[in-house]
Amino acid sequence: MKKHLLKFVFLTIILSLIVFQKEGFALNTSFDKITLQNGDVVQGEIVGSRKNFNTSITLIGIDKKKANYEFTEINSVELFNGLYFEKIIEISEKSLVQVLFNGVLSVYKLDNNYFIKNQKGEILKLQEPSAIEQRNLNLSVRSLGVISKLMEGNCNKTEEYLQKKFNLNDEFLVALFEEYHQCLGLASQTHYYTTPIMKISPMIGAGVSFQSNYGYDAAIGINYTMPNNPIFLIGVRFSEIRKLSERLSLDIQVGFSDSEQKLMVFFENNIRSFTAMQEYNIRSINIPISVNYNIFHRRNSAVFVGIGGNYRLNNMSTNLAVIDNFEKSTGYSFLENLEISSISSGNLSATAKIGAMIKIAGKSRLWLETSATNNANTQSIFISSHQSKQSKFIGNLTLGVTF
Repeated sequence: MKKHLLKFVFLTIILSLIVFQKEGFALNTSFDKITLQNGDVVQGEIVGSRKNFNTSITLIGIDKKKANYEFTEINSVELFNGLYFEKIIEISEKSLVQVLFNGVLSVYKLDNNYFIKNQKGEILKLQEPSAIEQRNLNLSVRSLGVISKLMEGNCNKTEEYLQKKFNLNDEFLVALFEEYHQCLGLASQTHYYTTPIMKISPMIGAGVSFQSNYGYDAAIGINYTMPNNPIFLIGVRFSEIRKLSERLSLDIQVGFSDSEQKLMVFFENNIRSFTAMQEYNIRSINIPISVNYNIFHRRNSAVFVGIGGNYRLNNMSTNLAVIDNFEKSTGYSFLENLEISSISSGNLSATAKIGAMIKIAGKSRLWLETSATNNANTQSIFISSHQSKQSKFIGNLTLGVTF
C-alpha cells in the first residue's frame, strides 16, 4: 500500500514540475500595477502579501522576470482585484495606505483604522472598528457623527442609519460616500473589489484508480486481483474567498468508478479444507469534500494539498462464486455456488490529496491531483464459521478542467 502511494505522489510532483515549466504559456489578462516615484508604471503579479505594503515588493513582470522594489521607490500600488494603495505621508510614513474612495470627501484605511479627508484637505481619524466595538453601537455612532458633520444639506443620509444596526466597515463607508457624491452630482472614484466575493468553478475530470485490500488474518489465506480502473469526477471548487486566505479553497465532488475484482480464499480446520473463489464488480459513487491549501501560489498556477472526508456508496454484483469443500476423512470434494464476500453499502472515511493547477485560457484551469482514501473494515469474508474484516486503500490519479 505504501509503495503504491509513494509512486502516485512522486508521479504527481513530477507532472506538477512539468506544468510549472510551461507556466509562461498561460494567459493572463489582468495585472497588478506599481507606480514608482519617478512616474514609471510596472505591471505583473505581486508575490506575497497583498494587504500590508510596508517593505519591499516583489513583482513578476509580464516578461516573467522577477524584480524587487523598495518602499522608498513606490508611490502607489493597484491590485488586479480593484484595491488601491497610495503613499500618504499625513497618515503613515512607513506603509502604503489603502484608498477606498476619492472625491470631495475621501476615505482611507490603514490596518483597521479609517481616515476621512475633508473639503479643506484635513485628515480625520475614526475609531478602530474591532470585533468588540462592532457590537457596541454607540462607538460606531460617534464615528458616524463625525462623518455627518462633513456631509451637509439634504444629501446627508447618516441620520437614517442612527436607528439601524450597521457595521462600520469598508462596504458601508464606500456605499455611504458614493451615495452622498451621487446625490450632489460630484465626481468621485471608488477603489474597491472588482472581483466577486468568491470564485465558483465547475470541475470535470477523469483518471485512474487502484485499490489495495489489507487486513491480516492468520486463520485464512487471502489473495486479491484488482486491476486498475477508470474514474470520473464532476464537482465545484470554491476559491478566492474574500473573507479567507486566498490560498484556501473548498472542493465538493461526485465521482463514479466500476472495479472488476477477483478474490481467492483458503481456509482449513481439523475436518475440512475450503478453497473459494469469487469474481465480482464493485460500482461506487464517491462524494469527496476537501479543504485545500496552496503551498505554492500564483494567480495563474498553484500546488496544493487537501484534507477532508469521502462518503462512498458501494454496490457489489457477483459474476461467479465457487467453494471447493474437501472432507479430509472421506477424501471427497463438494462444489458449492456460494458467495464468500460482501461490502458495506456506505462508509465515511478520511481523504488526503496533493495536486497542481494552471490557467490555460480565460477562466479555465487544468488540474492534476493524487488522492488517497482509507476505508476501514469495509469488506467482509465469510467462509465456514470464520469471518474476516478487510480494509480498503484507494488511490486516485485524476486530470481535469475547471471552468
